[in-house]
Amino acid sequence: MEVKNYYEILEIDPFASQEEIKRAYLARLKAYHPDKKNGANCFAYKRFQAVMEAYEALKTPEMRIRYDEMLKVQISQNRARKHQAFDSKNDNEKKQKNSFFTRLFSSGKNKTEI
Repeated sequence: MEVKNYYEILEIDPFASQEEIKRAYLARLKAYHPDKKNGANCFAYKRFQAVMEAYEALKTPEMRIRYDEMLKVQISQNRARKHQAFDSKNDNEKKQKNSFFTRLFSSGKNKTEI
């Protein structure tokens, strides 16, 4: 399951205080409110919902701690996946280089032996 980065949605630092979180929430809520945008802007409505979801996850210190733990797990899993992908890419490149040189030099031996 992909965990959304609520700090980015609220445009705040992960080390923000609870008061800063609340101020950012109210500011974003006002900016993306459907009534303010005449309900016509689908992006604004989705953003409004994301802001409300973000605040629900961060509004109490206990909920924020739980969320931060989930976010840390996701970040470490993403790093592990990137590392594995990089390793497999390097392995494939090495195999391709080895097979190229093997074919190059083995075909050269055959030509000189003939």
